[in-house]
Amino acid sequence: MKLFDARHRAQTLAELSRRTATPRSTTRQLARKLTDVGALERLDDGRYVVGVRLLEIASLAPSGHGLRASRCLTWGISSM
Repeated sequence: MKLFDARHRAQTLAELSRRTATPRSTTRQLARKLTDVGALERLDDGRYVVGVRLLEIASLAPSGHGLRASRCLTWGISSM
């Protein structure tokens, strides 16, 4: 499921939970882990945004792969 895009740049934990149909406790754990590794950042008002670490990783992609800057972040973490 696409969570972050031009219309949803910052979201609360409740919004993330609702949009992923995931229990709030599970969403909180995932958000905490993603924040710890820099994939998400938590703003002062409690909302979450895409973290700088994802942009750093994306900058490592070889330009020859035809990859373009992503406009969304997919919530699909299977190994956390």
